[in-house]
Amino acid sequence: MFCYQTRVKFADLDLAGTVFFANHLKLAHETYEAMFKAGGLSISDIIQGGDFLLPIVHAEADYKRLVKPDELLTIEIEVAGASKCSFTLSYQIKKETGDVASVVKTVHASINSKTHKVIPIPDQIKTILNGIRSATPSAR
Repeated sequence: MFCYQTRVKFADLDLAGTVFFANHLKLAHETYEAMFKAGGLSISDIIQGGDFLLPIVHAEADYKRLVKPDELLTIEIEVAGASKCSFTLSYQIKKETGDVASVVKTVHASINSKTHKVIPIPDQIKTILNGIRSATPSAR
């Protein structure tokens, strides 16, 4: 598991004063980027010069609790599954109380950056994903 914390910003809110539904996906993606950075790989390095890309081919979110301005959120990310050419990540966005505000799932394909054809997950990505699988919450 990898954990990331952030405070709810004014720009994340809707007119009702709670986090706009699509911004739960944005929070999950911020966590995804932080996970790779902690593993020694930046998303910009992948996009700007890597041999592979990891596009999201499916995303879903379930909303459980309202999230208000300036709340401290903890986002936990886990590898929910992997195959030769894709992987699934599960995110729990938690309030300071520990209550789950939302659950997000993303499925990523591994593709060649030039041909856009499906390729096996690169070893560097497997290493990062395996590190998440073996980490305990207290280790992050």
